Amino acid sequence: MGLNSGSLNEGFNIRQIEGITDMRPRSPLEGNDYFLGPRQHLPGGAPEMVINSISTSTPILLKVNVI
Repeated sequence: MGLNSGSLNEGFNIRQIEGITDMRPRSPLEGNDYFLGPRQHLPGGAPEMVINSISTSTPILLKVNVI
C-alpha cells in the first residue's frame, strides 16, 4: 500500500469506500519511492493506484489496535 514501515504501529481504522470510479483512479508517476515506474508497479508486482482524497468522516467498520 505504499506505507512507511511501522506507520500502523499505533493502530488504524478500516473503512469501506464506495464509488472509487468517481474518484479518478489513476496510476502515479511520482511521489512514492517504492513505485518502480509506469507499468512496473510496486515491489512484488502489486499495482499502485491513486484516488482523489476522501473524507475520513465515513463510519469506521473496524478499529485495529496493534499490540
